[in-house]
Amino acid sequence: MGAYEYLNPNADTDGDGIKDGLEVFSFTSDPTMFDSDQDGMSDGFESQYGLNAMGNDANADADGDGLSNLEESGNGTDPTNEDTDGDNSPDGDEDIAGTIPTDPTSYFYVSNIQPIPGGGCDITFDTVSGRMYTIYCCSELGGSWVVVLADMAGDGNPAVVSDPYNEGSCFYKVEVSKP
Repeated sequence: MGAYEYLNPNADTDGDGIKDGLEVFSFTSDPTMFDSDQDGMSDGFESQYGLNAMGNDANADADGDGLSNLEESGNGTDPTNEDTDGDNSPDGDEDIAGTIPTDPTSYFYVSNIQPIPGGGCDITFDTVSGRMYTIYCCSELGGSWVVVLADMAGDGNPAVVSDPYNEGSCFYKVEVSKP
């Protein structure tokens, strides 16, 4: 007695976005397994972005943006493009800032700098829970940056940080970190 097995080459049995015929004959992956090489990325994601479907590419960073291919898969970002949404902020930087790397209107910025009576300024920016913020000032470009406030925890609300610095003008920058 013999057995006959039929492969429908146009089916996608595992739902990974690659037709069964391509998985068997081109990628040598299993058409019944969503992630044949068990590296955390679907075979379809690996195929879509030209990653080695049978290699362990999950921890690699194909585009050098600071996110592994597995993190890119989870974020829905393109592992072959360091700036998926084209807003000039690399996907890895957006991950640190807590912005959305697939939305060009989502980026970190200081929303307001307002002088306060008697000198100094209030610096306003949105925060994200799970991020830390350090605010710096500098009296002249090319000068030394001085810490105004270090390691302020974000809570998802706008923050207003007061700098009582009394000198003439001041430049500010806000550094975001992900602990």
